[in-house]
Amino acid sequence: MSLTTAKPVQIKTMEQLFMRGRSRLLSWRCFWGILMKSPLNQRVHSQLGKLPVSQCCEFFYTLSCNLLNTEELAAMQVLSSMLFLLPDETQHTQKARATLLRRSFQLAPTVEPMMVHYFTENLLKYFQPGHHLNSSHLLGIANYIATKCAIGKAVAVCLLWSIIYECGETEILIHQYRELSTLCNILNEVCVSRMNVTSFGILLRSIGTLLHLLLCGQGLRDFLTHGYPASFFRILPQDVQKLIDWVKNALEEFALRRPGALQRARYAAKKLLTSLDYLDAHGIQWCLVCRDAQGQPFDDCIKYCVLSDIRIK
Repeated sequence: MSLTTAKPVQIKTMEQLFMRGRSRLLSWRCFWGILMKSPLNQRVHSQLGKLPVSQCCEFFYTLSCNLLNTEELAAMQVLSSMLFLLPDETQHTQKARATLLRRSFQLAPTVEPMMVHYFTENLLKYFQPGHHLNSSHLLGIANYIATKCAIGKAVAVCLLWSIIYECGETEILIHQYRELSTLCNILNEVCVSRMNVTSFGILLRSIGTLLHLLLCGQGLRDFLTHGYPASFFRILPQDVQKLIDWVKNALEEFALRRPGALQRARYAAKKLLTSLDYLDAHGIQWCLVCRDAQGQPFDDCIKYCVLSDIRIK
């Protein structure tokens, strides 16, 4: 019987990890450039790229234990977002990168609107929506940070609004919470006939994720306590019907102009329509699994409901 020697686990350096990036935005050159232009540049050394990924994440985590100002925190959020998005099957480095991203938002103790705008704008300056890959990056970031802390959820909501507004070719001046009646108006500006099925799918997931974050109960008390209007966290029945009509009309548009992509478009729309049908069938303004009849969140709010299914791939 022959004995085989197990292959040693290859420890990736930062530069090696970035070689797997799928876009120019996820390159070591861009990462280093952002770091050198940020106020964090005085706190790092030039050999950072040669460090193992886990050690580099630990370095940034330790750095975050110092008192960071708002500009430094915003730079940390962009850098940790880049690390988070990189493909890597190594479990311990995945966890280290996710922890760093969570930490970069948890350090901001407030959901004050101008702070939310600043952090959102800073992320959008780098991950500019428009190209479907950039929007996919933003959707991935929003999905993760939304459940980690109040400021993470606030920025996630604004990132989702930015994706939707970009699809409607409408400019946003201030990144902030909005009433969901606005959603119908923006979607009427979207030219579905010019969209490919990938961009269409990202738009639908952005809409569904937005509905989940605003209509379910997680973190709701934090926002109401900070003076956010309750009207941001409900949707009127007539607006639910408008959204259902819009999705069905969009699918008809695909059937006419892109019949080869219709099946994929229908698949992308399935979860969103399930969420909308749930709201429509019960004539409700929010999720009754997560909130009571008066709209107050349950103390023991469960993690899964019909609206949350849109975020599960």
